[in-house]
Amino acid sequence: MTAAPPPASPPLAPQPECPLLHVDMDAFYASVMIRDRPDLHDVPVVVGGGHRGVVLSANYPARRFGIRSGMSGTEARRLCPHAVTMPPDFTLLTPVSKAIMETFRTVTPVVEVTSLDEAFLDVRGAGRLFGSPEAIAERLRARIRAEHGITCSVGIAATVSVAKARQPAGQAGRGAGDPTRPVRRRGAPPRRRRPLRRR
Repeated sequence: MTAAPPPASPPLAPQPECPLLHVDMDAFYASVMIRDRPDLHDVPVVVGGGHRGVVLSANYPARRFGIRSGMSGTEARRLCPHAVTMPPDFTLLTPVSKAIMETFRTVTPVVEVTSLDEAFLDVRGAGRLFGSPEAIAERLRARIRAEHGITCSVGIAATVSVAKARQPAGQAGRGAGDPTRPVRRRGAPPRRRRPLRRR
């Protein structure tokens, strides 16, 4: 008697065409430094930019005066003399960064950390649990806001170079830090794809 053929394997879930997320904290240094200082939330705040130094971060009220990361402190003070200037406190910033990266790893183990406030996530294996890359991005934005008290921008694409396209700094209104702003899917991918490195 001929044995019955084994049952067919279930079809594999289709892989998303744009499986990479680029997550960038909005004005990370400034946002973390003032998140427990409600008296500074609507005041121009610059982190860094001390004597002959450069600006590490500026909150959105400061950006309305034209202050940008990488600008000299002298230029920042010229643009906004009444801005509050704070030195970076890495005993505060580093634990927050590490906690955010651990939040990412609850979604995917493939996280490439590029700085305290930036990482790439490969979410191609997370769809069964968490849905599409867009759904994952929205989930992460909501968790970061709820758990860490800051906001982030997310780009979605098939490659690192395309996913890294940034939201213009200091955009007013529904800008990068606005939780109602939709996640952006980036443009068409080039042919070569660099795999992410776990860090």
